[in-house]
Amino acid sequence: MRNFTAGFVVLGLLAVGTMVPASAHPLSVAPVGQSPAVQQADSDGNGPRYQEHRQEAREREREHERRAQDQRREEHRRSEESRHDPAPAYDYQHRY
Repeated sequence: MRNFTAGFVVLGLLAVGTMVPASAHPLSVAPVGQSPAVQQADSDGNGPRYQEHRQEAREREREHERRAQDQRREEHRRSEESRHDPAPAYDYQHRY
């Protein structure tokens, strides 16, 4: 009977131990050398880190557009070349 009760106690402690961390709020820790005001401004979208992130995103988008445009231009060039290819000569010797 004691083992049975001890088993329930251990099981209850394990259940409570796994539920408490899930319901606890995580602590907000500011990076070293950064004040909470700067961290708040960045999360609002007004800080220098946010602006740097947006600038990098715009540069990636421009690069993506350039590559897509280059690919369309190359496909167009290939289609134009294939349209104007002469018919194969089949090794005929033209005598003029």
